Amino acid sequence: MNANPHPRPVPADDAGRSVPAQARLSDIVALSAGHPSRPAVEQLVRETYARAYGARIGRFPRLMMATFDQHGNPACAAGVRTTADGFFSEAYLDQPIERVLGQRSGRHVHRARVFEITTLVSRRADLSAGFFHSLACRGALDGYDWCFFTATSRLRQLLARLYPPLLVLAQADPARQADAAAWGRYYESAPAVCAADDWPFLSPAPTRAAEAAAGTAHA
Repeated sequence: MNANPHPRPVPADDAGRSVPAQARLSDIVALSAGHPSRPAVEQLVRETYARAYGARIGRFPRLMMATFDQHGNPACAAGVRTTADGFFSEAYLDQPIERVLGQRSGRHVHRARVFEITTLVSRRADLSAGFFHSLACRGALDGYDWCFFTATSRLRQLLARLYPPLLVLAQADPARQADAAAWGRYYESAPAVCAADDWPFLSPAPTRAAEAAAGTAHA
């Protein structure tokens, strides 16, 4: 636990070089729009992206996921989107996500079994990768075959060291987003759309985990 009860929030790409701590699935709280902790979680995301990139986050997915510290403050947060919500990162692709995944994997992909992780942030940099891993595990346990996300180059490097290879589907072209200017300097971090399927059930390799440096998932 960070000795500072109000540590400075970081996007996952402001990381130190420590072993990522995995959040227990039971610790992850699902927050719909009416959840009493939802405003604090949204504020954590807004402040983190504003500080890191000068971004102005004005909209959030229907569902947010978060973990909380012993004081009840959000420690990690991310948005989750399903096909019913519409996929933010799909705008960067030339075809629907299920077609792109099917072409890249050589398998049939059901759109309803794909979910997206967005705007992942944490108050401690060493929590980011473990939180991301736990979200992917939770999605798999809920019946999803694929997760996808837009990630900075540093997050991609982190996940490449910790887990089986990711599929890099496309570069995130700001020209494909009507509100790209609201994301400030985010696009300077070379974000790309990535996906993974069965890797969530695999644990990080301990010899690689010690080298980890975290990144940020977009949207």
